Amino acid sequence: MSIGVMHQGQVIYTDNLGARQESGVPDAWVSTSETVYNIGSISKSFAVAAIGRLFGGHGCVGWYTPVDEILESFRPADPRLRGLVAINGDFEFLPPREELLPTVGQLETIAPF
Repeated sequence: MSIGVMHQGQVIYTDNLGARQESGVPDAWVSTSETVYNIGSISKSFAVAAIGRLFGGHGCVGWYTPVDEILESFRPADPRLRGLVAINGDFEFLPPREELLPTVGQLETIAPF
């Protein structure tokens, strides 16, 4: 993990913690400020935090603002910002639980994690 803290536009603290080790590779690679991390599915969290900051108590835009009031040509099925940034539904597109775990457990890895 690499950490950076900024205050008033200036980097005031950095640190690199831990190491990674791939299967079959005897030596761990120490994390540095040049290490590239896979952020997985947290990019949505960053986007939502940024959108929330835009609201900033101004009252002109909120989670229930129709998106076409902001972007006239964008017409999603759920027209509210909340609908664009939320995971809704019961994951009905997934197979039943008793089929899901055995199936996922047998999937072939296509890239290093």
